[in-house]
Amino acid sequence: MRRNELRLRLALESAYMISFEWDIRRNEIHRSVSSSSVLPQTPEGRPDTFEDVCQAVHPDDRERFIANVNAALARQDGLYENEFRILQPDGSTVWLHESGRVEFDEAGKPAHLIGLAQDITRQKQTECALQESQRRYAGIVESAMDAIITIDASQRIVFFNAAAEKMFGCTAADVIGDSVDRFIPERFQHGHREHIAMFGRTGTANRKMGNLGIVVGRRTNGEEFPVEASISQASINGEKSFTAILRDISERKRTEDRLKESEALLRLFIEHAPASIAMFDQAMCYLAVSNRWKQDFRLPLDKPLLGRSHYEVFPDIPERWKAVHRRGLNGETLRKDEDSFIRQDGSTQWVKWEIIPWKRSNGQVGGILVATEEITEWMRSKEALRESREDLQRAQAVGQIGSWRLDVRNNVLTGRTKTTAFLASGKGRR
Repeated sequence: MRRNELRLRLALESAYMISFEWDIRRNEIHRSVSSSSVLPQTPEGRPDTFEDVCQAVHPDDRERFIANVNAALARQDGLYENEFRILQPDGSTVWLHESGRVEFDEAGKPAHLIGLAQDITRQKQTECALQESQRRYAGIVESAMDAIITIDASQRIVFFNAAAEKMFGCTAADVIGDSVDRFIPERFQHGHREHIAMFGRTGTANRKMGNLGIVVGRRTNGEEFPVEASISQASINGEKSFTAILRDISERKRTEDRLKESEALLRLFIEHAPASIAMFDQAMCYLAVSNRWKQDFRLPLDKPLLGRSHYEVFPDIPERWKAVHRRGLNGETLRKDEDSFIRQDGSTQWVKWEIIPWKRSNGQVGGILVATEEITEWMRSKEALRESREDLQRAQAVGQIGSWRLDVRNNVLTGRTKTTAFLASGKGRR
């Protein structure tokens, strides 16, 4: 018998359990030794009374504690259950969960209340931490700028935050329990259901939805709008749920569309400009190019250049020009009125060029704009004129002839030395 009692006591202590018995008629409460670490000890070792226990119960729980005891005493089956806090001498609290049964005497009056009390302080601390975490999560979710919608395995809405209400133009109360299809254009509904089902089978925790995460949503008024979406899944007690985080990117799409339109107009303007112009990025890849550029540099008009490297298109570019490009990409504006370009076929092409850096909205250099003018014919004419002058000078020197000019208004004669000397001698007068 003693061994069994010892085993029982050890089992109770290891489970943080306290056994108790309340002799109702004598108002004496007897409890196991392990209770000494939880309940305050009465003076002189006398048994506790019900009033002693009530005094130890936290003031906020005391009324409920007494009510639950009285309810058990009044029940025919005598079942008793209670949950409350005990104040400790140091001001801390211990949570106890009590369960037991009332025994009645022959007259049907309560005689004893026998039960077990378990220290559930750690459990309560965990529950409180979880509740606090849930409150913080709920606060974050409700104050989130993005719409957050949770659906169950049947794709019915179980959560709809304030941002979702604003985005779709309805309240959470209006949509909880409805199919999420109401916010998806009809032509996409079947594909969306298949997508969610397939996603659920993969077991992947999260991913983007649609092409690059862009899908189409539908507001309550029927308006369709672009949405950037990501989805995650969770399984709680075997029940799957899917949570989508949605961002309305209507304004961003409008801005992107305006930017694309502006870029298209810029490319069109450059393409048909009467000047030889090309626009490059930091990697010296073509962003825009004029037809005149292609003509001047002997490229077919139908040759696609956008996105290609300038050095791939012109492998014969000299290193000095590459150095100039690097200076331009570092922010310098450069120009040269006459510069030669030896082509792969051995011919020489003369150009006048100017390099202007273009900058992004953040002030950083995004690339360069190169404007050129084909001056090969002009350089040939210039060279031919220079050669003609030299030939004339040589002929004059050989023939002892000169050239002269008379300023009639001021009666001043200027000319080559030999011509002036000849006229000054008088031999030229009639």
